[in-house]
Amino acid sequence: SIMDKNIIILSNGRFGDPVFFQKKIAVIENYLIICCDGAAHHLQGLGIKPDIIIGDMDSIFIITKSPGKYPFANSE
Repeated sequence: SIMDKNIIILSNGRFGDPVFFQKKIAVIENYLIICCDGAAHHLQGLGIKPDIIIGDMDSIFIITKSPGKYPFANSE
């Protein structure tokens, strides 16, 4: 159930240190990643697939130009 998961929410903007993020996420178990629109491109660079992408999708250009990496992303 989603209520049993650790929720990680990322917003678009300055991401900071990707190594710090990878270390933090490595010790979290049973998580769900929610990206607000363009934040998903930060994860794409780390090879991490978000579980949910929310927003108007105006900043999600990298994902919509990467067919196959994010089959749930609709570029239309």
